Amino acid sequence: MAPSLLVSKRLNAHAAPDSPAQSQGQPSTQSANKQPPRTTLAGSWKLNRDQSDDPLQRVRAAESSSRGNTGGYPGNGNPGSGYPGGGNPGGGYPGGGYPGGGYPGSGYPGGGRRGGYPSGGQQSTGQDIEANPKMQSLIHPSGLLDLELKSPEIDVTDDVLHKLILYTDGRKLQKSKDESNQEVPAHWDGSRLVSDEKSPIGGKMNRTFELSRDGLQLYEILHIDNGQSDTPITIRYVYDIASSDTEND
Repeated sequence: MAPSLLVSKRLNAHAAPDSPAQSQGQPSTQSANKQPPRTTLAGSWKLNRDQSDDPLQRVRAAESSSRGNTGGYPGNGNPGSGYPGGGNPGGGYPGGGYPGGGYPGSGYPGGGRRGGYPSGGQQSTGQDIEANPKMQSLIHPSGLLDLELKSPEIDVTDDVLHKLILYTDGRKLQKSKDESNQEVPAHWDGSRLVSDEKSPIGGKMNRTFELSRDGLQLYEILHIDNGQSDTPITIRYVYDIASSDTEND
C-alpha cells in the first residue's frame, strides 16, 4: 500500500469519535463533571428556578381565595361584582394607593399592586400578602443556601449572609432583635428538618428541608398558614448542589 494511503487512514482513525454522544457534540459520561450525591443536608445549594414553584402565583391564589369571588370586601361594592370598582384585573384596587400612602414609588419595587385599597373599605378583612414586608424573604428566595449541621443546631445561611439558626433540642428561645440572625425551634421528622415558626400572616409556619431521593437536590418547602383563609400557602423551592462546592462527609 502506498505511504500516502497509510497516513490518510491513520489520520481518519484518530479523528473518529469515541462514542455516539461525542459524535453529536455531547460530552461523554466519563468527561461530564457531575457532583457526587449527598447523604445529608449539609453543604452549599444553588436555587433551581425552573423546578421551583412560582411564589407570587401561589400568594396571589391565596389572596384570591381569602377575599372570595362573591362581592369583594364585605361592606363595599355590590355582591357578585368582585372588587369594588370593577374588580382586579381591569382597574386594580380602587382608591388611590395603599392606606397611608403605601410604599414609596407606588407599591413594591417592580410595580406592585395597582391603585390601592379603597379609602373607605374594611381593610382588615383582606391582606395584601404580596406586599407584606414580613413575607418578602419567603417569596423572594435566596439564590444560594449553605447548611451547616452542628447538632442540635443547624445554621442556614443565604447569599447575603442572613442566617436562620434552628435548634432541635427544645430550648427556650428569645425573639431576636437582629433581623440578620433569626433563631427558631425545629424538629427532625425522620431525615427531614422541620421548623416551628409563627406565620407572618397569622397562624403557624413550617419550613421543611429535605434531601431528594437521589441526593442531588435539596427541597425547601414552606407551609404558611393564612389568617384570612383555611387554605395555607405552600411553596416548594428546589436547590441543586452548588457546582463549586465539595462535600466532606
